[in-house]
Amino acid sequence: MKTENIPYVILVKYITNRCTPEELAYIQAWLADDLENEKYSKRIKEEWEAMQLSEVDYLIPDKKQVWNKISASIHKTRKQVPMYSKSMMLRISGIAASIALVVGLSLSVLMNKTSGLRDQLLLKNEIIAPLGQKLQLVLPDGSSVWLNSGSRLLYSNLFGNIDPPWVQPNTTCVI
Repeated sequence: MKTENIPYVILVKYITNRCTPEELAYIQAWLADDLENEKYSKRIKEEWEAMQLSEVDYLIPDKKQVWNKISASIHKTRKQVPMYSKSMMLRISGIAASIALVVGLSLSVLMNKTSGLRDQLLLKNEIIAPLGQKLQLVLPDGSSVWLNSGSRLLYSNLFGNIDPPWVQPNTTCVI
């Protein structure tokens, strides 16, 4: 197929069905001359049809109608689907409240027990020997202590009742 021998003007008339009988005979002879010419003609026809725009493409849309469609789609109410049902939420909140109650009561009991022990550990007994006198004491654990004039002895209320790990029973302290 030689590109200089392509009858473009007549080919367009053939594609648009506006050929005269002489032009139609010429195109048919040109198509029969070479198989490549027929392939080229089909490709030109497909491209021509693809380029043709219908009248609908040039219509200007009605602005009011378009706006009404947009407005309707914006204001359309959609049904919201709940993620959880009421009964499920009540169950979950009941379980959470029960757990919080158990944890709160447990902490309260634990804090009261430890605060009572802490208060007893913080309470101290203090013995002061008067000036000019010596004082002998027997502590709750049975140990004996002598206090010199003006000295003092401080010990916990739990001394002798519950032996802390740092106190060895039956020891004697002399100050």
